[in-house]
Amino acid sequence: MLQRLLDGDIDWIETDHAPHTRRDKMEGFASGFPGFGFYPRFVSLLSRRGLTAARIHELTHDAVCRTFGMDIRATGRKPDTRLQNEYEFDAFAAALK
Repeated sequence: MLQRLLDGDIDWIETDHAPHTRRDKMEGFASGFPGFGFYPRFVSLLSRRGLTAARIHELTHDAVCRTFGMDIRATGRKPDTRLQNEYEFDAFAAALK
């Protein structure tokens, strides 16, 4: 899938993030894998693989807005990465090598 993204065959990237802590999950109040904290690392990987900042912005913002007719102003705000160390494994470690 990463290669198809780099080849331009994927129109946009979106997150299905579950920003719940391990404690939330252990208490039974949440499900899903909290991948949003790793999103900055994924964007960094795309950059290292040759995608420009403009192309990443197109994939993560402009294309979605255009497709669904939304007018959402890009803030330039960086994702909150504080959940990154909440889990004892790194699901993206293999992709970063």
